[in-house]
Amino acid sequence: MIKTLITLLSIAILATNVDAQNGKKPVTAPKQTTVVKKTTTTTVTTTPVKTGVWITTPSGMKYIYYKKKSTTAPKVGDVVELHFMVLTEKDSILQSTFDEMGSTKGQCMPIEMQEPKATADMMQAFRLFGEGDSGAVMIKSDEIFVGDNKDKRPPFFPVGSYIKYIIRPVKIYNKDDYMKIMQEKQVETPGTGDVPKKGQTISVLYTGKLLSGKIFDATSNRGNEPFTFKIGTGQVIKGWDEGMIMFKKGGKGKLIIPSRNGYGEQGAGADIPPNSPLLFEIEVLDIKD
Repeated sequence: MIKTLITLLSIAILATNVDAQNGKKPVTAPKQTTVVKKTTTTTVTTTPVKTGVWITTPSGMKYIYYKKKSTTAPKVGDVVELHFMVLTEKDSILQSTFDEMGSTKGQCMPIEMQEPKATADMMQAFRLFGEGDSGAVMIKSDEIFVGDNKDKRPPFFPVGSYIKYIIRPVKIYNKDDYMKIMQEKQVETPGTGDVPKKGQTISVLYTGKLLSGKIFDATSNRGNEPFTFKIGTGQVIKGWDEGMIMFKKGGKGKLIIPSRNGYGEQGAGADIPPNSPLLFEIEVLDIKD
């Protein structure tokens, strides 16, 4: 059951192939009567927006604004740090990045914005909310649990039901700016000596987690035996090859890796769902030629 819950958001994002199987055309975000000005970072919209009213799009997706104060929306290529909650139609909470008291002190999830490719694509939903906004989206479960996902339908989402997502973006970043900020935040102790170069061998202690906090792997599970690899040679996921160059010998910190630089749409085994961002707490013990 736990594995089913943590994959709900991923399945909705992954539903890019669902409509192709059903002969439907991809849809874009709901059309509104707007005055739009394109800038280098965002699309500015001057449309008056109602709060507290459910709106149904032509694709059948429903959305509501609890709070709407932003005039900007994320564009393709931006990185959105957001809090979200997955619920049943009866508001039973299945997954949440909010803390136990419902505040936004928990770990945000970074989402890189992409073009919507399907009716049940969550990229449509994310584009509706800017910084400081909050609201909810309801997507037909029948649009998600079809094709390859048909056998993944849990009993609490019967045929005809909706999956509800509460969305609260915290910050929208230009992708390059986001990566620079992450580098500054991730290095807690830089270490000494030179940064590793391509082909050098690095010995590392690590703990790998999902953003929910669930640990999927750790060197401590194997007697704290260091993990050794050659950097820049494709022996590890791309996020490690790119991220480890920030740490010198003795360096400590965190690597927050977008799914595209981790295990992507395939995921990894039963513990890492598709499209999962990853968090690694690492310590570099040694760097050798």
